[in-house]
Amino acid sequence: MNPVTLAALQALPQQLDRTAMFEAYGPLSLRSLVHYLCSHDQPHLAGLQWLLGKIEASRVVFAP
Repeated sequence: MNPVTLAALQALPQQLDRTAMFEAYGPLSLRSLVHYLCSHDQPHLAGLQWLLGKIEASRVVFAP
């Protein structure tokens, strides 16, 4: 999650139960929006891990 987003959430712990209508998901709380944001980030993190694996593998010199 973006560090700016995290800082904003840390400043508003008493606001996590506020509700709103979110176009793509309907009614939700700020707390549930945080869960959606985190789940959105997971595939991006997995892709970065895969890419790091490919980079490291390209450095391997195979000597049978």
